[in-house]
Amino acid sequence: MKTNRKGFTLIELMIVVAIIGILAAVAIPGFMRYIKSSKTTEAQTNLKSIADGASSWFQAEHASDTTGLNIYTKSYPGCESTGATVSACTSSKIGVAPAANRVGLKNPITATEGTGGDAVSVEIFKAHPWDRLKFSISKPFYYHYSYGTAAAAANAAGISVIPGFSAGATAALSNATDNSTIKGDSAFQIVGNSEGIIGAIVDVSDSATKAAVSDDTGLFAATGS
Repeated sequence: MKTNRKGFTLIELMIVVAIIGILAAVAIPGFMRYIKSSKTTEAQTNLKSIADGASSWFQAEHASDTTGLNIYTKSYPGCESTGATVSACTSSKIGVAPAANRVGLKNPITATEGTGGDAVSVEIFKAHPWDRLKFSISKPFYYHYSYGTAAAAANAAGISVIPGFSAGATAALSNATDNSTIKGDSAFQIVGNSEGIIGAIVDVSDSATKAAVSDDTGLFAATGS
């Protein structure tokens, strides 16, 4: 007695493989865009936190010397350590600048200071201006954050103040090759002016401005007008 055994023909298998290939071609890019979009939420959330900290500092009164008698107002956080002189931040950065070999890699929240037996792990958000911005991150992060200010200027009372700031966030979230002059492929920026008005977070990933956000030397040159 013969038993009939039926299976898939080669043509049927090829059709199934073709269908799977088409579905993958459509679904995988969409999934990758979704993953990238979810990661960019980090940058927008943290830039909003930086902006809130800058705004709070701008609205508060701060003593301009150790006596506490002289007050300077309406100034964004600077990078000076002590004393009456307010030092502008040419560019304070946290995290490694985006590069092709850092696609999808996170930055640690601590850094090692010292060498050998003297090496200690310290939080990277304790230094100026990050402490004044009340900005910190509690877990490893994707983006490279930058904060810079306009040059310090004297107010009506002759007290040095910082009239503007710009903060940026850049990351290499995929291997973008459309513009070789731009580091990374995801960038956001937020700016505050001398009137205390802080703009919206702007996605500058596909514009020439992105180069200014990710560049280590030309950060925030036009801020504070």
